[in-house]
Amino acid sequence: MSDAAPAPDPTDSSPRPGLFALWAVTLLGVGIRAFFMAQPMRLDEAYTFLYYLNDGRDLFLYNVPNNHVFHTLLAKLAVLIGGMSPVILRLPAFIAGVLCIPAVFFVARRFNPKAGLLAALGMAILPYMILYSTMARGYSLIVLFTLLLIFAIQGYLENPTLKHATLIALFSALGLFTIPTMTFPLAGLYLWLTLVMLTKSRNLLTLLRQLLPMLGLTALLTIVFYIPVLIVNNGPGTLFSNPYVNARPWKDFLAHIAPHLSQIIGDFFRDVPSAAKYFGFLLAGIGVWAAVRRRDWAGTLLIPCILLGALVIFFTKQAIPFVRTWIYLIPFYLLFADLGYSALTEKLSPTLARTVTTLMLLAGLVYAATLASTNAIARYADTGSFPEAQTVARYMKPLLTGNEFIAVMDTANFPLYYYLCDENAPTQKPTLDPKTVKRYFVVQKSWYKLSDLTKKPAELVFEYGDAAVYTSVSPSERIWPGFVFACRAAH
Repeated sequence: MSDAAPAPDPTDSSPRPGLFALWAVTLLGVGIRAFFMAQPMRLDEAYTFLYYLNDGRDLFLYNVPNNHVFHTLLAKLAVLIGGMSPVILRLPAFIAGVLCIPAVFFVARRFNPKAGLLAALGMAILPYMILYSTMARGYSLIVLFTLLLIFAIQGYLENPTLKHATLIALFSALGLFTIPTMTFPLAGLYLWLTLVMLTKSRNLLTLLRQLLPMLGLTALLTIVFYIPVLIVNNGPGTLFSNPYVNARPWKDFLAHIAPHLSQIIGDFFRDVPSAAKYFGFLLAGIGVWAAVRRRDWAGTLLIPCILLGALVIFFTKQAIPFVRTWIYLIPFYLLFADLGYSALTEKLSPTLARTVTTLMLLAGLVYAATLASTNAIARYADTGSFPEAQTVARYMKPLLTGNEFIAVMDTANFPLYYYLCDENAPTQKPTLDPKTVKRYFVVQKSWYKLSDLTKKPAELVFEYGDAAVYTSVSPSERIWPGFVFACRAAH
């Protein structure tokens, strides 16, 4: 008789085969994210650098919603340790994005011990998640806290201990401290927790005894986290207003819902083959059906509660948010697609299951290689993109003495200012004579024209890709503070 150990069975729910595959998928996610970490700085993250990490402005200042406070604090810690290069600035988002891969795996395993790998693979290679894992913003943290919250709720439903209740409150509060739009997933997840608890015990008094302290702790932690923000901003006013997302009249609001939904789907599945996208939706539907068939109330109620919670907040605000606000929905799509896939493949023979898993991993590897070879993520315009900013800054640096005025508009302005800082270019002096100052007009041709910056004649002195630089001396035109940042070295 041979003493050789039997070959591992990929359909086995024991942890070893699944964890080995998870390591492989996580490394794939790390690799494809690392490839895009040095992509050109975008407007929103450059703004974070210039105003919150560079010029000494208070980290808790919330004059605009650009400050994702908890992420800003993590980014500040990163730059104190490693400097202000784009890669260092993006480390908190990168780490959060990578952690989402094992997080969605273990959440899926709580629903089905054989699930998790497809969801983890999707999280690793979905372009939208790669984009926001390689951008110095707080959105990958929102996805991570959403997944951690689901996992903590699953633990609480299995064993309602103080530890699980505290984790639920903590992850909720940290998500809100990152971006207040965490209220969207929170509304659905707390509704889900409530309804699943009701299916387990129909005693309303018992439910309230468990739920109200949890909600109270969530509120208390959130207030504690935000105390510095409230002090610096003289109250909560700025937290509840977003000048870029305003309430609309009902007729206008309703007319924009369908285009907004179309944009969400278009952005979330950008560069994803149509067959894969629609097959994913089919698998997700099968995943919901499988939960219903098993009378798994936690699985059955999750998607309806998430959607209902989101709709309540959405219609209450009566405003069309940025598409990236909905990024927290991606794990639910991946989760139920995985549960549907697991329901379809659980009866496969060990050999066939191993073959399907191998092919799936190879397809993910090829797809990730395609994203890298086409430089797909760097081409996305999300949050303001001006890829030529570094080249323009390098051209302009030798021309600047501090006596020049640079006129530039969104979305080119803050990426250009970042790279001028990176090049240690002289900043605009506080007092300039409008009659003699030399003006440079930087045009991002796909977004605006020279006539949007000046009505006077100007000479084209540099052109590269989507960028054009003009110069003139126009005594009759006003000037204002432009490139005035007290730049630190970005390396």
